[in-house]
Amino acid sequence: MSSTLVPKRTEQTIPLGELNSDGSKRKSAETKLRELSVRLIAVQDQERRRIARELHDCTGQTIAILKMNLERLTRLANLGPEPTKLLSESVALVEAMSKQVRTISYLLHPPLLDEIGLVAALRGLVEGFSQRSGIEVSLRIDENFSHLPSEVEISIYRIVQECLTNIHRHSGSPTARIRVEQLAAEIEIEVQDDGKGMPSAIIANGRGVGLFGIQERAKHLGGTVEIESNGKGARVFARLPLSADYAAAKSAAE
Repeated sequence: MSSTLVPKRTEQTIPLGELNSDGSKRKSAETKLRELSVRLIAVQDQERRRIARELHDCTGQTIAILKMNLERLTRLANLGPEPTKLLSESVALVEAMSKQVRTISYLLHPPLLDEIGLVAALRGLVEGFSQRSGIEVSLRIDENFSHLPSEVEISIYRIVQECLTNIHRHSGSPTARIRVEQLAAEIEIEVQDDGKGMPSAIIANGRGVGLFGIQERAKHLGGTVEIESNGKGARVFARLPLSADYAAAKSAAE
């Protein structure tokens, strides 16, 4: 009678040191990836500001001069009906082009953010968005909102901007509500809509529809982002902590 030999099971034990080493490497890689994401966001903001300035100072000025020349030609030239009509149409096209350049420049980097502050920049963003999209947006923010460090202000602006873009592109909501509030030690940003919501898979992995950029901006400042969706709308809630030095200075000023 023959017997079947069953090979002995061999168990491989991975040394604890190797597990710790793998964990450390993974943590180091994640840290480096986050630092790279932060640097990319900073570079993107700088490049947006540069392009916006070029559009405003160079392209915008050139278009303005072109419009003036066309208008002058319309007044001075003794032309027939057809050439006069073409000149008038050209002036209208140049005017439309000027508005488009101003809009693109503003979306890239709002000059009001540097000139007169976050509140005016957010109000301009909301008004322009409502006009272009037809979505009714309410903004709740204190008119006496304190001036914040520039990287905090641009992060607040971009988070709100990205949320509005998502609502327009994906939610189908006719309305949106925004709240930006400054507390003792942090800034709260809340954006809600009444649309079809976001798939749970997208919320879970934080990818797509601009969520990654929102989360990275918050993480860079030591903040958090919560995203909720129930099929009847979506809510993005971000907390951005204020530095201890800034909070202390604000408290002393009050």
